[in-house]
Amino acid sequence: MTRLLGASLVAGILLSGCAGTLLPTRQNPSCSWDSTVPSNASAICSAVYSTLNTVAHAEETGNRATMNRLIVNVAVRRRIMAHGRALRAQHVQNLHVVPSFTLAQIHAKTFGAGFYLNGDIRGGRVNAPLTVELRVEGKRAVIVNDQPGQEW
Repeated sequence: MTRLLGASLVAGILLSGCAGTLLPTRQNPSCSWDSTVPSNASAICSAVYSTLNTVAHAEETGNRATMNRLIVNVAVRRRIMAHGRALRAQHVQNLHVVPSFTLAQIHAKTFGAGFYLNGDIRGGRVNAPLTVELRVEGKRAVIVNDQPGQEW
């Protein structure tokens, strides 16, 4: 994935707002789109959010099985696992993906996601803007790539 896509997705996060009065929640995430909105946008948004938040929880707890299942790129998985070890050393708690993020369609079943990873650590907070590429098939999404040089 190019750096331009990553920058575009993060910029989309920073510039997007809620059009309605309902705020996004973990049960009802909200996605903005940097590409043409597909007909199944809601299902894609839910699948991507579920994967990202599940990976965040696995990172917090050190759940290798979940990471092996949801991150198919070995190099990306190793980076995320290393980041999780570093956060756990700082006693991370409540690690989660902010339920409002930006998606862009890259190919038919491949999407870029720009999002924030938030949580609490001893003496501070985690507030990391991240970009990953996911493959979505039905209600399931897996991470296939990331943006090199970021915390994940």
